[in-house]
Amino acid sequence: MDQTRRVFCAAVFPLAAAVPRAFAAQARTQDQQQQAGPQQSRGEMPAPPVHGPNPNHQPDVPPFDKPAKPNPVEVLNRNHEEISDDVRQLYSLARKLRDQLWQSNSTKVLSIAAINDTKEIEKLAKHIRKLLSPG
Repeated sequence: MDQTRRVFCAAVFPLAAAVPRAFAAQARTQDQQQQAGPQQSRGEMPAPPVHGPNPNHQPDVPPFDKPAKPNPVEVLNRNHEEISDDVRQLYSLARKLRDQLWQSNSTKVLSIAAINDTKEIEKLAKHIRKLLSPG
């Protein structure tokens, strides 16, 4: 076991010492290239820029307008109104379903209208839950 550790350490430590030296050498090379600048011979034309000027650029307009954040108070008021309307509709649908179930014999047959009403009730309840949950 000790021999394995020694072999491992003997292989890893020189590599660990060489990595920072390689990064330093690469950084020195890049600095020297930046200081020297682009080299041109006398007869050559300079290379065109990679990205030319944009003919559609409008200097007065910022490049990316961030949409204005909605006022949280207005959002809460709108949600409150929406929740109130949904709760009223939910209450009326539940009352309608209750009346349908009392009028029919639901132990043997359920009407399609009652099933559709339960789906609508479920959809409204999920919408209310979404409006009430933070974030």
